[in-house]
Amino acid sequence: MLESTFAHTLSHLPEKPGVYQYYDSSGKILYIGKAKNLKNRIRSYFALTPTKQQNTPIPSPNCSPRIALMVRQIARIETIVVESESDALILENSFIKQLKPKYNVLLRDDKTYPYIAFDMGLDFPVPIITRQVKGSKTTRYFGPYPNGCREILHSLLELFHLVQRAPSCVAKKRACLFYQINRCKAPCEGKITQEAYAQIVESAQKALESPRKLITLLEAKMLSLSQNLQFEEAATYRDRLTKLSYLRTLCVLDLARDVSFDIVYFSSSLESSEKVDSRANPRAITKVDSKVDSSADSIERTKESDHSQGLLLWLFVRGGKLVSFSHEIVRLSRDYDPSEIYTQALLNRYASKLPLLPESIALPECFSDEQKHALQEAIARIQGRKIPFRSLSRGQYAKFLPIAQENAALLLAQHTDTHASELALLRELQSLLDLEQLPSRIEVFDTSHHSGRDCVGGMIVYDNGALSKENYRRYKLDSSDEYGQMREMLTRRALRFDTEPPPDLWLLDGGKAQITLAKEILESSGIYVDVIAIAKEKRDAKAHRAKGKAKDTIYTSTKHIRLDPSDKRLQFLQKLRDSVHKYAIGYHRHSKKLSLTQNNALKSKGLSQAQIARALALSGSYESLRDKSKQEILELISKA
Repeated sequence: MLESTFAHTLSHLPEKPGVYQYYDSSGKILYIGKAKNLKNRIRSYFALTPTKQQNTPIPSPNCSPRIALMVRQIARIETIVVESESDALILENSFIKQLKPKYNVLLRDDKTYPYIAFDMGLDFPVPIITRQVKGSKTTRYFGPYPNGCREILHSLLELFHLVQRAPSCVAKKRACLFYQINRCKAPCEGKITQEAYAQIVESAQKALESPRKLITLLEAKMLSLSQNLQFEEAATYRDRLTKLSYLRTLCVLDLARDVSFDIVYFSSSLESSEKVDSRANPRAITKVDSKVDSSADSIERTKESDHSQGLLLWLFVRGGKLVSFSHEIVRLSRDYDPSEIYTQALLNRYASKLPLLPESIALPECFSDEQKHALQEAIARIQGRKIPFRSLSRGQYAKFLPIAQENAALLLAQHTDTHASELALLRELQSLLDLEQLPSRIEVFDTSHHSGRDCVGGMIVYDNGALSKENYRRYKLDSSDEYGQMREMLTRRALRFDTEPPPDLWLLDGGKAQITLAKEILESSGIYVDVIAIAKEKRDAKAHRAKGKAKDTIYTSTKHIRLDPSDKRLQFLQKLRDSVHKYAIGYHRHSKKLSLTQNNALKSKGLSQAQIARALALSGSYESLRDKSKQEILELISKA
């Protein structure tokens, strides 16, 4: 319950810019918002009585049903005052990603996309992949490439006979294997002049500027290899073309002007339920890789099903051409605020300094002038210059509006069709396990060791209907017992919530004790995440892993459940548990093999096992001992 001075609290809020946080009676965070004037913004949520002595929060008549439900749960309000509204925007976005409030939109796609860069200040420039701004002002960037960047780089190196590695190749002053297989012109031995090499670099850069030209070159190379009966090499180019086939459909518009801008467009299934037929739509971007920047998340985490899905689409125009795109699935309530989605999307995208800034950002008109100014100022502080916002429905940008609309609808329809059954299963799990939120993103943990040695842990991620291998994590652990190892692994994961937002659900290999441990760690972090565990059936004191037959037990913080072995919900959790077990075992075997190799290398120096263990404990790694003599290692031990 709220204190009797609740109305008094509302009347004494600061009239300054800042961030506010709403908590319920159990201490769970409900909502995070920002405001130019904290007092005015927070009071707008409530209907104050004439006497201003209310004991419980009464929602303002202007609140939507969902927000009214939230207001009735508020038990505590906290505020943080900052100097400007742009500061409040940045702080709010950081808090939302870290704390994942129940009533906020949460966009997970805050990755920095890779670019291909040439340092034109070098005598023989070499293309490299980078996600950061390089120190040299002579560096030229191409991109971004949300998918297929490595395939594009390999294509450049193979098609144009560029220097294959930087800077080692040229520095060695002698030709290597790449010259012998006709992949490099050997500038290291002076077999090509700087002027001739510069022409090769220029041709490679023109191919990057015109994706269709790069596709044509790859097709010609594949055909040539197949005609020469080099089918394995041709198959490599075929697979690469499949990964890069989206480049063919991107060049649907050419503005005939050297302009560069980013387009961001959000589409919701609430706005339109029409499906776009890509066969009848030549401008439709084909989804190439199921891993391409798609992720699902929750905005409304009540047990009600009053929600839908939306898709956030980014289009990147460089040199007047559409060169790449990315998208993210977002789960919505029916009263979502588009400006909140666009704000967080822009702050995520420009959260770190980009190698190649657009001249402008085109998006639908969803901000007031005041909001637009604050957002532009926040981005300018990070990027070093102001990036103007343009209306997607006016001027040259309007040509891309139909492309954004049609492809957002197409990708959203594809996602809905593909993941309908998975979504139904997740809803059944939410109901069965009394989960606070739909488990769209699940992190699964397991540990592995042998007699307390080579202790490691693994985390796999289920995201948006598929295993997200780019988000897998491996942990080298110090604890010798399984309970301590799980504590160490979960603690390290929780410490990264600020940069890698928490999931909807933690799934642990274990029972009640592991759940209690996880809850303690989450509470100390101030984060709420649902936690469940699955314990393997024991037969003759051994784990029974028969697929479709094992009677494993599912634990929550309040109950345990035994389902029929053929139950799809149990099999889904078993599949995740077995996947992380396989991942952790694989890392353990790798660590054990490496440990044995390093141990034998130190034994060859004449050290005993006890001396090796002591030296490794003192130095922290084998690498620091590898080049030391036996006498130097013994001196290290004796000094300690």
